[in-house]
Amino acid sequence: MRRHFRFSTAPTEAGPTSTLERSLGWLRTEDALMFATDYPHAHADDLTQLLAAMPETMRAKTMSENARHWYRL
Repeated sequence: MRRHFRFSTAPTEAGPTSTLERSLGWLRTEDALMFATDYPHAHADDLTQLLAAMPETMRAKTMSENARHWYRL
C-alpha cells in the first residue's frame, strides 16, 4: 500500500489536536501525506492545526516535497 497510495490533507475534519496527532502517527511515515485544497469545494479545514500537530520534519514534505517526489517533478 505504501508504494501505491498517498493521502491528502483535504478535507481534514481533524477534531481535537490529540486525535490528529494520533492519526498522523498511524501513517508511520512522513512521505504518505500530500497537501490538497479540494478546490472549489469549501471546507472549514484548519491547515494551521494540521501543521502544528505534525513533526517539524514532516511539514515541508507534506506541503511540497512529497508531491514533487510522487509526481517526479
